[in-house]
Amino acid sequence: MLDQKLGQKEIAIGIATLDSPIEFGNNENDPVKYVFCLSAIDNNSHLRAMSELVELLEEDEFFKVLDSAKEAKEIIDFIKTHEL
Repeated sequence: MLDQKLGQKEIAIGIATLDSPIEFGNNENDPVKYVFCLSAIDNNSHLRAMSELVELLEEDEFFKVLDSAKEAKEIIDFIKTHEL
């Protein structure tokens, strides 16, 4: 069980686009260029955020935005326009 007093106060996502993609030894997924971190406030509420992230990952346009964005706001704006 998560200790909510010590942890996150709201659901958050971190996104990193790596300048130099990393090989992990998985032929299907290498090289890894994008890293996503999700912080949860309890055992269930983050599941919707994960589901929405999966939907974004199915859109080629999302990766174009990740590659071309000069500021985080560009990615945030894209995500906001694609919220369910």
